[in-house]
Amino acid sequence: MIRVKGLSGWTSVISVAAVSLIIGWRSQTMAQSVGSSSGPLTPPVIQSGPNAGTTPDLRLPDRPGVGTCRTNCPLGRIQFKPGSPIQIQIFNRTDRPISVEKVADSTPIMLQGKQKIVFSQGGEKSDNPSIVFWERNNTPIRVKLSQPKANTLFIDLSFAAQKPGDQSVYMRNDGRVDVF
Repeated sequence: MIRVKGLSGWTSVISVAAVSLIIGWRSQTMAQSVGSSSGPLTPPVIQSGPNAGTTPDLRLPDRPGVGTCRTNCPLGRIQFKPGSPIQIQIFNRTDRPISVEKVADSTPIMLQGKQKIVFSQGGEKSDNPSIVFWERNNTPIRVKLSQPKANTLFIDLSFAAQKPGDQSVYMRNDGRVDVF
């Protein structure tokens, strides 16, 4: 007998024969899905034990909420009131320096690893901020945005798993924030 624990915590005890039967049926199912087996697809029948002659239930148990917005909701889009002053915080989560440039100021700042810079942006006559960043070895960067307060934009920089990664953050005229 084998004890099987599912993702939702349910536990079943089944025989070794049932396991091999299920594996054989799943192999038959896969073979038929690619057209390499003939005949109708039939589920296995348990050959021995107290459930002999029955067909095992191979369905996964119901897990309410899995894959719905109830358990995995996308965050709301970050947006600020156009023209209002905001504070921009940039944190370099990596161990290496990342160059950060607020395009309108045109002077790059070297943000050391595990450091944060803070600056203010906005007001009635201010341009939309566009911030670009790069690492000297062209390691791809991943940006995570958050809005911890109504007037604060937090930009979290870390390394991305693959290229090209994120390269800039831009605030639109309507106050929405985009990552490119």
